[in-house]
Amino acid sequence: HQQNLDLRLDDLLTLNWREQTLSHQRGQQIPLTEKEFGLLELFAGTPDGYLDRDNAFQVLYGYDLQPANRSVDVLVSKLRTKLVSLDPGYRIKPVRGKGYLLFRASDQDISPV
Repeated sequence: HQQNLDLRLDDLLTLNWREQTLSHQRGQQIPLTEKEFGLLELFAGTPDGYLDRDNAFQVLYGYDLQPANRSVDVLVSKLRTKLVSLDPGYRIKPVRGKGYLLFRASDQDISPV
């Protein structure tokens, strides 16, 4: 029996570990780098869509974040572009001095992913 290698982020987005892709319910699929994939896994593991920047760096890169290091910010920017290409409703919003919030904006409300 084949092991399920998918992780649903919400009703629309699914991560596939084997193919290292992000898929939309409408059938679109985009490849992710290892770090982009890891970042989405971290977002998926948070109940409210909030991700601490320093913790994300530690998990993804294996050492403590130095103040001038912008690696996570660049990674978030690239991931944001890919998410919007799948569905313009997705946002990754910076939370000043803390981290990032991943959510899907709709006409009525903001829903954490």
